[in-house]
Amino acid sequence: MNGRRIFVIFTFCTSALVFSLTGCSYTMDFIESAITARSSFSIDAEYNPATHAVDIRWKEGGDSGAFAGFEIYITEQANNEYADYVAAAAGYDLHSTSLPGGLTFHEDTSLRHNYTRSYSHGVNVLAGHGNAYFYRVGVINWDEEDPSKRTPANGYTDPSTDYIAKTNIDKISGYVMVVIP
Repeated sequence: MNGRRIFVIFTFCTSALVFSLTGCSYTMDFIESAITARSSFSIDAEYNPATHAVDIRWKEGGDSGAFAGFEIYITEQANNEYADYVAAAAGYDLHSTSLPGGLTFHEDTSLRHNYTRSYSHGVNVLAGHGNAYFYRVGVINWDEEDPSKRTPANGYTDPSTDYIAKTNIDKISGYVMVVIP
């Protein structure tokens, strides 16, 4: 056998193995997680019927002086884990208008603090539907890590207006499904 024939056989066998393994969703999840940064930490969430809120808890915090806050995300559609996520709450106003089921965005200054480890997302308008929604938590960082460089000379004027333009997601949690009765 010449080198070209061995290369073709090896390529075919490798491709066949990859394609056969990708038919299994667990294998695809493993492959996807190996090549992407899907989630950095886990969260817990549950519906609290006494408060008509989803109580979300996490242990992750910001790792640097660039920490800008946490953001809470919810799927746009009920019962669809693959739906797009929209911000339901953050430490600053995101002008979010596309929340599901009549929910409104919440600006909560507690989400600006690195020590925050929980949030209660009011879902009273969703009550009675029996739908599942999926939640995630994002750790948001300022583009400029050094606080002394977040000055007007460097384009920073006000945290509430700079938040949208001068931050990025540093980490994002895995999702948690919550059934809202």
